[in-house]
Amino acid sequence: MSVAAKYPHLTRDRQKGWVIEGHKRISVRHLAAEHRYYGWSAEALLENHPQLLPAAIYSALAYYYDHRDELDREMDAADREIQKYRSKTVQPARAELQARLRSRKK
Repeated sequence: MSVAAKYPHLTRDRQKGWVIEGHKRISVRHLAAEHRYYGWSAEALLENHPQLLPAAIYSALAYYYDHRDELDREMDAADREIQKYRSKTVQPARAELQARLRSRKK
C-alpha cells in the first residue's frame, strides 16, 4: 500500500501551483527551474533566496524530483511559448537602441 508523500513548507496556490509557505511569490516551479537551468544546488538556492528556510528548499526539491516529468513538461512548454513569442518579435539593432538613448538625453 502506497502512502501519499507530504511536503512540509509547501502550500497550494490556485494560480501558481505549489509555493513556499509564507512566500507566495516563490513557487516550487521557480526553484525547480533555477535548479534545472542554472544547476543550482540546494545550497546555491539558499544563497540566492536567503529569506527561505533550508527545509523549505529541500521540500521544494523533493517535490520537484517526485514530480519531475510533469514539471519538466511544464517548463518545456513555457520555453516553447517564449521561443514562439521571440520569433515574432523584432529586436532593434544595437545602433538603433543607442540612438534612442541619445535622443532621450536631449
